[in-house]
Parts: sequence; C-alpha cells; structure tokens
Amino acid sequence: QLGLAPDPGQQLRGEVLDAICHQFRLAQGRNASRANLLIFSLGHDSPMWLRMNPHGLTRFVEDSRAWLDMQPPDVRAAAVLADYGHHWIEAYGIRCDPGRLGHFLRSPAALQLLPVCWDVVIIDAPDGWGAGRMGAIYAAAQLASENTVIFLDDCERMAEANFALWWLARGRSMRAIDNGHGGLTCMMYPSEVGA
Repeated sequence: QLGLAPDPGQQLRGEVLDAICHQFRLAQGRNASRANLLIFSLGHDSPMWLRMNPHGLTRFVEDSRAWLDMQPPDVRAAAVLADYGHHWIEAYGIRCDPGRLGHFLRSPAALQLLPVCWDVVIIDAPDGWGAGRMGAIYAAAQLASENTVIFLDDCERMAEANFALWWLARGRSMRAIDNGHGGLTCMMYPSEVGA
C-alpha cells in the first residue's frame, strides 16, 4: 500500500484497501504526485492516509469529538468536525430533501472543502446507528467532480445502499468490494477511470 503498512486496528483492509490505493496511485499519476483525498471518518488508519499523500491535500470530516481528540496533531490539523443535523432514523424521510441533507455543507467547517477538486473520496462515517451517513453521502455527491472516485463503506446496509444509488451512482459505474471486516464497500467511478 504505497510503502505504508496498515494499522492493526483499522477496519478497511484487503481487497478494498488495494482498490483505494490503486485509485490513489492513478490520481497521483495524473496530477504530478499530488492527489486530493477526502475522508469522511477518522480512525486508526488516519495517520496512514495522511502520510501516503505528502505532496497532495488530505482532509478528514468527522462527527465524533472523541475520534478527533484521539488523533495525533497532524491529523487533527487536517480534520473538520461535522454536525449533520439529522439522525439515521430519518433516512428515508430526508432522501429528497437537500435542505436537510446539506446542513453540514452550509457550515463554516465545510468552507475549506468546497473549492477543491477531489480525486478520491472515502465515506466511512458517521456510524450507521447515530447520525447515519446520509449527510456525508450527500456532501460527497456535491463535492465530487465527474472524475472523482468514491468509496462508500458498509454499502450492504439498506440506508447506505439507497443513498448511494440515489446520490452517488448517477453517471458512474459501481462495483462492490469486500471491505475486510464482514461487509461491502461500494466503489463508484467514472467509466473512463476504470476499476
């Protein structure tokens, strides 16, 4: 994985980690070793993502103050704290409500994310039983360009699958990948980029 070892505590591993690293290397090849990587999550793997992109831009979006506080200073400096303004139980009621889904994008924390052309986006937060990933999925859809490759973890869950098809898959090819911890990650990519 680009000369970096995965953290033993990280969840994304195996096939999905290989796929993310492959897309990341492709982006670096297109952009003179500079890639823009946006990750909706902080975890044990966050320092690895930051180290693998020393010449590019890596940003994290996290809704949990506890996960933010446990990160090393360089990761904390690259992270924004998100408030999505909804709960997973509302998923189907807000699917077509950009006003509710866009709560985070209208926040001051999101301003630094807006002017960037993101090459790879990973959505692995919020958890599926608190805020839910609806706002993160909607934000990723709004921040992605036509060339962005998006990875959505736990897409075997109903809400994630529904929102992926509704907001992320339009005009993109999609494939499901074993996520290394008992579920699936959906990779959505422009056909010309390839899997």
